[in-house]
Amino acid sequence: MALVMMNKDTKALYLASLLVMAMLFAPGHAQGGCSPLAPCDEILCAASCERQGFKNPKATCVFPRIGHSSDKCCCR
Repeated sequence: MALVMMNKDTKALYLASLLVMAMLFAPGHAQGGCSPLAPCDEILCAASCERQGFKNPKATCVFPRIGHSSDKCCCR
């Protein structure tokens, strides 16, 4: 394994950078998320975001493209 050949400072920096990358790309409340909501409108979407625990949510509806089945509510 490559970590065996590195010194302690390099290992710590490498693991810290992996942790930061995981936090940036992991889905969750800080990042926001989308969930199915049909029919979607701004009021229903905002209420759904508040139920999910978002404070002062920025709710947007995403409407399906051709071939997709339902609307989505996205929260940030």
